[in-house]
Amino acid sequence: LREASMYSDWQKKEEDFHLEQTKERSRIRLLGNREKPIDTIAKNVLLIEAAASIGKRDETEYSAAKNVNLLELDVELRNPLSVVENTDLSEEELRQLADDVSAYLQLERKNHTSKVTSSPSYESFWESLHVIVMAELQIVRGTARGLHAAVEGEIQELLAGKTPQELTDMQTDIERDLASGRSKDTEYWERLLEEVRLQRARAVVTDTHIQLLQKQLEALTALREQALRLKPPVPPSAPSRRETLDSIGGDRDRPQDSEEQMAARDEVALPGATYWWQDKYRPRKPRYLNRVKTGWDWNKYNQTHYDFDSPPPKVIQGYKFTIFYPDLIDKNVTPRYVMEASGDSQEFVIIRFTAGPPYEDLAFKIINKEWDVNRKSGFRSVFERGVLQLHFNFKRSFYRR
Repeated sequence: LREASMYSDWQKKEEDFHLEQTKERSRIRLLGNREKPIDTIAKNVLLIEAAASIGKRDETEYSAAKNVNLLELDVELRNPLSVVENTDLSEEELRQLADDVSAYLQLERKNHTSKVTSSPSYESFWESLHVIVMAELQIVRGTARGLHAAVEGEIQELLAGKTPQELTDMQTDIERDLASGRSKDTEYWERLLEEVRLQRARAVVTDTHIQLLQKQLEALTALREQALRLKPPVPPSAPSRRETLDSIGGDRDRPQDSEEQMAARDEVALPGATYWWQDKYRPRKPRYLNRVKTGWDWNKYNQTHYDFDSPPPKVIQGYKFTIFYPDLIDKNVTPRYVMEASGDSQEFVIIRFTAGPPYEDLAFKIINKEWDVNRKSGFRSVFERGVLQLHFNFKRSFYRR
């Protein structure tokens, strides 16, 4: 029994540790310019928490340095709704985002239940965001429930302009009517309840985003006022001797100064001089994190000749290229990729990535098959914040006699 209790405590501590690492991973990705959607959403919350932690007694040296670096980042002006709803996130990315939002929500509940932090609670923000992500995931999967277009338009018109409190009251009334069984058109009221919850979640996320921006503005204003108070007054400069003589006319007959060109022999060599940027901009290969997707192709031929106990050989089904270009000299240049023939075989092809200085070209040998460029099939070609992502799967080949 004692061992079981110790194991339970150890398991709980491990779960708490992994929850705490959720924010730490976001901070690291933000500082490395390789943030994920969850990091963009949580950025303003992390900035406010970092500003509040500066100068605390229990803050370690490492934590203080990390918070200072984090505060050098720009404020995130985009509404989290645009990150979730107005971007082409695949089903896998939305599922990952839903897991990340759930982790933030659990961490928020744990910290405020155990009173670990005195910062404001963002539990309703993360709850609402989870509702929005799950609704978007249903749309991508094609499982979202809908009514006739005219009825859907009527619902949208009914909910337009409602405040979060009005939507909360409406949600309570609908839930009470559905529970009592007085509603005749159950399908309509259930669909209306879903849309009320979604609209309320959008309103909560937008209000929280505005509050976070206001807090950032107040913090910047306070820092500016503090800097003005600490700035010493500039004393009036005394006139120079030359200005004094000119003013009284006692230096009119004095020869004027002249300038001569400095000779090259006056330059002094600096042995062993190093600069902070020489390593940053030296020619080099970019870092990359690539994946090869493999699996079984259960076409008609393989279904006839193989089974699950003795499956067919695995085949390459696609690739995921993630290449990091954080130090591009020309920030307006977008990295590109080209396909080149492979000299040794027609079964393979060379994919070449080019970005510009200080990065050298990268090339990889891949299978020569036709790509499936449908977004719902996992295709992704994006360059954002110094990270190039190229994900694609091959088109499936069907066996014919």
